[in-house]
Amino acid sequence: MTSFSLVLLVLITTWPLELILPLTGMKGKHIPEIASNAQRVSSVYTSILDGGCHLQQSDEMGSELICPGVSGYKLKIVDFDNRMTVSVIDPRGREHPLNFQDTITRGFSTLGKKAEWRVVRKNGALIPIALIIRVNQDEINGIGEVSYLSVSKISRSEICVTDRINPTVNQNSQARRAADAAASKPCRPSVP
Repeated sequence: MTSFSLVLLVLITTWPLELILPLTGMKGKHIPEIASNAQRVSSVYTSILDGGCHLQQSDEMGSELICPGVSGYKLKIVDFDNRMTVSVIDPRGREHPLNFQDTITRGFSTLGKKAEWRVVRKNGALIPIALIIRVNQDEINGIGEVSYLSVSKISRSEICVTDRINPTVNQNSQARRAADAAASKPCRPSVP
């Protein structure tokens, strides 16, 4: 593979074609075949905590909701002892706990209102590769609420949290970059 081909491969897999073509001087019909094989990652949003979710159980300690996801996946929203977390339920019905109380924050927490699924299209079907969910840590020791983004990989072999994105001005784009690279990352260890 030539260095030009390698650079083009990197650009094709990370940039939209409309930005690549002017750099190469190529017309659309001359784009190498690899461009047609590149998988574009996009986002699909689903509601959590409301629309479409149904209550599975509730008692004085907390509750569990089941919310629809994409491509046969579901999200189980668990609120226990004022700490919220999520389990991903795969299309086969297997539950994969994300354990936000261990991987994102030990403090009391709530979740954002939507889940962002990072997906690729393969043979016409949407295939989720990662999940981004906002986790809001309640005030601790005089420090105000902190809003993290949890990034989890979704693969055939495992579903787990890989990254915690701290609040910044470009937090959402950082989370998307982390999600798109999550497949090659290990599961995140517990927070102290």
